[in-house]
Amino acid sequence: MHYHDSPHSLPSGNQRFDDYHAWAHWEYSPEEWALFDRIDWRAIWLRYWLPNVIPPVCIFILGITAFRLSVLTMLLIMIAFVLPVWAAIFAIRAYAYGEAKKRHKARQNQDQPQRVTFSSDGVWEAGIHFPLGGPFLKLRSVHMTSQPTVLHFRLKYLMRNNYVRYTIHVLVPRGREEEAAQLMKHYQAKIAEAKKRTPSNPPEPV
Repeated sequence: MHYHDSPHSLPSGNQRFDDYHAWAHWEYSPEEWALFDRIDWRAIWLRYWLPNVIPPVCIFILGITAFRLSVLTMLLIMIAFVLPVWAAIFAIRAYAYGEAKKRHKARQNQDQPQRVTFSSDGVWEAGIHFPLGGPFLKLRSVHMTSQPTVLHFRLKYLMRNNYVRYTIHVLVPRGREEEAAQLMKHYQAKIAEAKKRTPSNPPEPV
């Protein structure tokens, strides 16, 4: 399958970085698509569940073994003190987890092409749009790592007067590393432009 020769892939170095066209289309082989899903979904799944589940379990075991408290006493302590904090942590991280779950579900849809599209409006994975900006959503940074090559979009979302930070991970298909570097630089330039347009101390009106 010659997926890198797809008409949906823009030749490297010829991107049109404007608000009216796609900046890039990437097609993936089935193996790359599966790896892409593992990279984006598994990392966020572990980051959501492990820190939320392990500490309460450790506290429960510690109370029984070290302080020789009964199971009933520890359950009451957990309900009174640990559970509220635990629920708050879950709520804070729920948005990032929910967004990651949506991307995972989109990639599992066999009826859609295994394709990622980039534009000024955001990222499309298997035809589903995931914005990189908006009234309450800001793109903080974009960077790229290797082995395998992955683009990381760090965002923050304003929710109930608090910012929720999360990352979208996009695997770079083989042969698209140069194009990915160009995309990264252009997104970084857009972030810098947005910062210039939003002064920290607006001028006093006259």
